[in-house]
Amino acid sequence: YVSRALLLAAVCGCGDDAQVTQPGVQLADAALPRYEIRKLPSLGGTQSRGMAINDQGWVAGWSDLASGARRAVLWKGDAIENLQTLGGPSSTVPWPGLNDAGTVVGISQTNDADPLDEEWSCELGDFLLEETDLLCRGFVWRNGEMRELPTLGGNHGFATGVNNEGLIVGWAETEVRDQSCVDAQVLQFRAALWELKPG
Repeated sequence: YVSRALLLAAVCGCGDDAQVTQPGVQLADAALPRYEIRKLPSLGGTQSRGMAINDQGWVAGWSDLASGARRAVLWKGDAIENLQTLGGPSSTVPWPGLNDAGTVVGISQTNDADPLDEEWSCELGDFLLEETDLLCRGFVWRNGEMRELPTLGGNHGFATGVNNEGLIVGWAETEVRDQSCVDAQVLQFRAALWELKPG
């Protein structure tokens, strides 16, 4: 019975090559993805990295200065724009923090000392090169202006992404001293959502 079933399947399954369905598009004619590789300008240091790209082809990321400080940057075509900092030596866009309108989010050191001397995400994760005792805050940059994002009552904050509606996500410290924190982390931190509003 098995051999008859196989023979029947072979007879019914085989046929004239002209009757076999051919693919509609040959591989050589298929629309292959196109891309362009470009070397983006730097701010004079040894490293730069693009972390996000939007529908306009703008790229957000970071570039090191000759001094070794790191700066959040926005590349528009072949032009690089230094987004500056919130007062401290370094800033960066370490995640895909760019939307189609050109709003950029990331982290920056401020010029305020950290009263708890915590090893916060900015430096502990090597997102910023200099180890300082400065506060680190999430920022939003748009229309040429960098603004600091508020925390959840604690000292530090970190912005990681922004969508096309202008909603920003990340994490921020609360005022709660968390006994479960290890090493030099003192305050609890939670996922955060910031909504941009006029004023």
